[in-house]
Amino acid sequence: MDLSDIMKKIPKGLGTAKEKHFRNITQRNRNGVYASNSATLKKNYSTVKKIVGDFEKSKAKNVDKTHLKKAWAEEFASKLQKKYSIQKNHWEVTHENDSGSHVLEIAPLPKGLDVPAIKEMIKSYLSHRLDFYKETKRSLFIEDEISEWFIEKVTGGQQIGKGHIAMDVKTKNNDGVDVFCIIMNKTESNEKSLMQNFKKTGMDLDSLFKEQKFDDIVSLFMSNYQDKIDNVIKTRDLKNLYYLGFVSTVKEVFLVNFKINTEHIKNVGVKQSTRQGTSIFMKNFIAPELGTVKIYKSKKRIELRLKKSVVENEHAVRIYELAKPISDGSGDTEEEAQEEEEIPIDISRLKLS
Repeated sequence: MDLSDIMKKIPKGLGTAKEKHFRNITQRNRNGVYASNSATLKKNYSTVKKIVGDFEKSKAKNVDKTHLKKAWAEEFASKLQKKYSIQKNHWEVTHENDSGSHVLEIAPLPKGLDVPAIKEMIKSYLSHRLDFYKETKRSLFIEDEISEWFIEKVTGGQQIGKGHIAMDVKTKNNDGVDVFCIIMNKTESNEKSLMQNFKKTGMDLDSLFKEQKFDDIVSLFMSNYQDKIDNVIKTRDLKNLYYLGFVSTVKEVFLVNFKINTEHIKNVGVKQSTRQGTSIFMKNFIAPELGTVKIYKSKKRIELRLKKSVVENEHAVRIYELAKPISDGSGDTEEEAQEEEEIPIDISRLKLS
């Protein structure tokens, strides 16, 4: 394989510097350089992957053309990797979700929840805060403690958690509800912590991350998570378990409910680790179109972030809506800096020698 076939399909407008890199690689492949110089091969392959990342982060106006360039560069990288059996870096290995085996499944609201009542409560609650949102340019938001009280009242249940066990409310139908409040940004929400303060996991976590034993890390976290779920079911005599979210925007508040399928906890595994190897995306916890679940080394916890599609789902219930936004959301509390924010790569400065 001399890569000549794929070079015939090189997209127009790739960029002089980038095109030169690909042609140099093709020439070195043809001349047999890589057969005797694995260091150069690895360096050049890494550069190709960086170019792919450059297209992925591109904010060019013509999205379709950028997508074609990225797809072509990915195909080039794949052919080079297969020909020389280049071992992929840990962050390049992705394991897809198994269909239908997710721990979290978007579902109708818990049985017996009084929707008209919660709408009235939220209307009254927010009416006294609208000036605050307007002046501070904040999105609408429901505070955590009062959200649990709301759900207690509209389900005829009682609060059982107070932050110490897995569920906040036991409904009159004996279902367990963990209530959370998040703001939905343009494409993704801020985080909901699913588990933290691990007595079993925390001691070994740093060394496991250092050794890149990502499967072991997920197994430990899921063992802790399973114990946490089993304990609340047993001690509180619960039937179904739910994560029930008040999801806010600058104009609306939704209730979005997720059923916890405990039988699928055993199916959770590594989807992909990040480049720095200090956090892990997990597969089979939630459908990728609905959100992501991630383990953080520094925070020692599991976090859920929801995609915007959840508020567009048929099971999402709008419980409050303004006629028009009174804020642009620019004053929302800044989230913690992303633990592994990628530094933009200036491809023109990369060298293949």
